[in-house]
Amino acid sequence: MSRFHSLLFLVLLSGVVLVGCVGNQKPLKVTLISGSNEYISNISLTDYKAYLETNQGMQVALLKADGPINEKDEYSNLPGVEVLAGSDVALIFLRRTGIAGDQLQKIKDYVNSGKGGIVALRTACHGFLNWPEFDKEVLGGNYHMHYPGSPEKRGVDKDGNRYPIGVPDGPVQEDKIVPGKEKHPVLTGIPNFTSKYSLYLTSPVAKDVDLLMTGTIPEKDPEPLVWTRDHNGARVVFIGLGGLQDWKNPVFVKLVTNAMYWAAKRPVKP
Repeated sequence: MSRFHSLLFLVLLSGVVLVGCVGNQKPLKVTLISGSNEYISNISLTDYKAYLETNQGMQVALLKADGPINEKDEYSNLPGVEVLAGSDVALIFLRRTGIAGDQLQKIKDYVNSGKGGIVALRTACHGFLNWPEFDKEVLGGNYHMHYPGSPEKRGVDKDGNRYPIGVPDGPVQEDKIVPGKEKHPVLTGIPNFTSKYSLYLTSPVAKDVDLLMTGTIPEKDPEPLVWTRDHNGARVVFIGLGGLQDWKNPVFVKLVTNAMYWAAKRPVKP
């Protein structure tokens, strides 16, 4: 065999091995949990589900809270929650939901099992009326309201679906990477960026969190915005953003997707 043919054989063989390794990795099983009427999470997570399936090849289940509306204008029912048990990672975007009983227990079982990753967005830090400890005990957060600002107003169509009216108001927040954290996998390909939504008051967070980004508005001190944590062996990521305008920013979508891979203990795509 000539030297050329030997090299060609090695190149082809390496390609077969590479394809085989990639092909043998099972698709990531993802559960998206939507229940934030204030931020109309059903719209953003429906679109994000399609993105993860089409662009990332993930197997995605989208759970949408429904049922009676409580005093916080949020739902109290979460059908299909049993799918969580087989998930590699769960994204939680709830706000003051009244989920209780067996449904809440199944969420607690997943979160506390340490078997799957957790990515929590925006209002998830106050996502459960019947589990207020979730913020401190699982996320390592310390949510205590926010600076001035409000999301889009919301209308309701004849089928009960919410839709946005107008634009957010309040000061624009500057979201910046903590010096020295630029190489963290969750921040792969992420520059500093901005958000049109109110800055959450979250400091001080737990001592064992790894703070990756802070948010700042004029004349105010920075607040923790993005961090990671370990909970019973599971990887947890909190991102204090998630309004509809955030999802139009490809940097934010990349940040959330990075967090999904990292929390699932998979390599983050460059």
